[in-house]
Amino acid sequence: MTRLISRNRITVPGAGKALYDAVMVPASLVMESKMLHGIKDRAERRLTRR
Repeated sequence: MTRLISRNRITVPGAGKALYDAVMVPASLVMESKMLHGIKDRAERRLTRR
């Protein structure tokens, strides 16, 4: 199993936090998922080449 630790530090004032939570958090999850799949694909390709 592979784990990707993602740490984000951001301070959004006032009503901007709701917008950040509504837009950036889901987008970040999609992006991190694609990164994990890319890492997995590259790792598995290396295993089959040996």
